[in-house]
Amino acid sequence: MANADHLAIIDSGIEAWNKWRLECPQVTPDLSGASFIVADLTDPRSVPQELQAIVPDVEIAVQPIIEASHQPFATFVDLMKYRWMLDLRRYENDDQLSSSICELIITPAERCRLDILARRRQAELTYRS
Repeated sequence: MANADHLAIIDSGIEAWNKWRLECPQVTPDLSGASFIVADLTDPRSVPQELQAIVPDVEIAVQPIIEASHQPFATFVDLMKYRWMLDLRRYENDDQLSSSICELIITPAERCRLDILARRRQAELTYRS
């Protein structure tokens, strides 16, 4: 189960999250109750900062999406080195996104989430022996 304090910090916004990460770098954020994150990069505003703050420290499936006519922010490619950062999925419009949400978002994110859980279980078995 995710740490309620960590979830509350995320809910407070990127400034609060970044401040906490600077003040407590030794703490590993626990967002284990969350299934996955969907990050729409179409009009990113604070999304780049949020992803830069969360992705390197938290092993949770992140499914980035973007409207087909847009390009991702410049440093997006730097996040792709994390195996829990899924391939960018493009959608044409809101109707197409809604009608293909399982195929576009939920199925790949859930597959990644299950892979993460399997790796964690394997690591627990390996290090307990």
